[in-house]
Amino acid sequence: MRRGFTLMEMAAVLTVMGLIVAVSVPAYDSLVKRAHTEEARGFLEAIVDAELRHFRDTGHYLACEGAPSGEAGCWQTLGLRAEGPLRYRYAVRVNDAGFVASARGDLDRDGVESVFELDGRTRVLTVTGALE
Repeated sequence: MRRGFTLMEMAAVLTVMGLIVAVSVPAYDSLVKRAHTEEARGFLEAIVDAELRHFRDTGHYLACEGAPSGEAGCWQTLGLRAEGPLRYRYAVRVNDAGFVASARGDLDRDGVESVFELDGRTRVLTVTGALE
């Protein structure tokens, strides 16, 4: 009696494995993109909280741009520091009604930026771009 698998059995197993991979890779990619969008949402919430504390203490909002690295500048004044690499560019625009915090990034490198804008007064999040 011979032991082992026939060529047909091996082909069937490889076909099933190929189907599983073909279905799971796009789903995994979608989950990774969604997780990356959570960076923007969470950091924008932190920016709004910091701006509101700063307004309470000083009576004015602070306009910021660039990477919130915690080095000298407005991000340090707000007490914000990013841990690890950032996937988005963050900014705070001050206007007559208050301020808007924004995050911009092209995570899937298709040339279309995803833009997250969180209004500091109403806390309404507006998302435009390819990821949402």
